[in-house]
Amino acid sequence: MGYTSYDTIGKGYDHTRRADPFLTGRIHALLELPEGAHVLDIGCGTGNYTIALHAQGLRLTGVDPADRMLAEARAKAEGIGWVHGKAEALPFHDAYFDGAVATLTTHHWADMTQGLREAHRVLKPGAPIIILTSTPEQMRRYWLCHYFPSIMARSCTVMPDARTTDAALTTAGFTDIAHEPYSVRPDLQDLFLYSAKDDPSRVPRSGIPQWHFHVRGAIR
Repeated sequence: MGYTSYDTIGKGYDHTRRADPFLTGRIHALLELPEGAHVLDIGCGTGNYTIALHAQGLRLTGVDPADRMLAEARAKAEGIGWVHGKAEALPFHDAYFDGAVATLTTHHWADMTQGLREAHRVLKPGAPIIILTSTPEQMRRYWLCHYFPSIMARSCTVMPDARTTDAALTTAGFTDIAHEPYSVRPDLQDLFLYSAKDDPSRVPRSGIPQWHFHVRGAIR
């Protein structure tokens, strides 16, 4: 695992990526936080889920290491705090946030355990973190494997499996870890890994996707 340079490859990110209403709703529900609670979005990218959760009545701060992505996020929502930083060294005080989310990002972190330690540090005692990710086992059954087996096999190697993520959460100090499975729905609006297999016209003709995941679940 390690950081992908989205300052380099992030151009056009929002052509296929947007906050999916169903996933936004599940993340919001799993947080179980009152209106106005302060939530950190780690690896926020262009802020799609940050903005969507803000619209649900939460107070959001987004952090990301890519200036290009943050610039796009600021252009879409100036009222949200957008902060440059990496998961492994979050630029916030201890016990600062009421909750945290990390959507489709942990496989990009250079050190997932350290990133989760930092998340634990900046969260108030007992605060939840919701992680949306995928596993290599799921990806090996994904439809793109039929067309691009070698590329997908390489993509699988960067994804942490569920046991690895659970171990990192436990090491970081999180407890009460639970999983909620998710299968890609036909109406998915966030086209990670070019999910629109039933409507090829929605898939850009710009080459092989940069997104190495479909959704596995939420870990709390």
